[in-house]
Amino acid sequence: MTEKRRFSHSLIEAYSRCPAFAKFRYIEGIPSPKGKALVKGSACDAAWNENLIQKIDTGADLPLTDLLDATRQAFAEEVEAAANGDGIDWEGSTEADELDAALRLTTVWRKTLAPDIQPTAVQVRYTRTLPSGREFIGFVDIEGTVDGALAVIDNKTASRRFAAGDADKSLQPYAYAFLKEEPIDFVFARAIDTGKTQNSEFAWTHRSKGDIAWYEGLVAQVEQAFEHDIFPPNPTGPFCGPTRCPFFERCQPHRVTK
Repeated sequence: MTEKRRFSHSLIEAYSRCPAFAKFRYIEGIPSPKGKALVKGSACDAAWNENLIQKIDTGADLPLTDLLDATRQAFAEEVEAAANGDGIDWEGSTEADELDAALRLTTVWRKTLAPDIQPTAVQVRYTRTLPSGREFIGFVDIEGTVDGALAVIDNKTASRRFAAGDADKSLQPYAYAFLKEEPIDFVFARAIDTGKTQNSEFAWTHRSKGDIAWYEGLVAQVEQAFEHDIFPPNPTGPFCGPTRCPFFERCQPHRVTK
């Protein structure tokens, strides 16, 4: 029997965004270039993790200059890895512009977010076996405290502040509560660069036992879709379009202008 594909938060979110998108990415494995936000976010995440690992050992954050050097190095490694893979879609920007943006994000994270984060663990791997025997895996960015309050913490780069209710609607905290099998307080540590200004925010949300049960039901529905090849497109979704979806031409070739 063919081994069942592992599930993750990213897969569940992709299916919720558009079932056809999930099929192209996870079933057909169609190559697609990384977007600039992913390259920038991955580089920042890698550099910030270096800071957090040291903080566990010493209780102190890295000097900003060292963290900026780590960001440059991580960014270069992301670009090199993408060049050896499916490439990067800079979306009208340039590599130099996005590196500058990554450095601005690191600066605001180090100055305004890192001092309030006290990690006890970084990149914690969780696995949960589903009733079908399929594995659900995930990596928690940070476990620790924010300003003394216990939380599961996720670093994010962004171009705007959260709107009211965005944190409560996010699927990511559901996934981590599901993996940990207990209610959690979750906080998004968001470094924000609008292109003109930089700021930050801690966005808190809670996931209860009821939320865990709801997410478990969602995972079961997505499993059924994968088992029975149910992947309809979502043409009215906000990510449907030639500039928002890397699979648009394959999904709706009749709407593509050559």
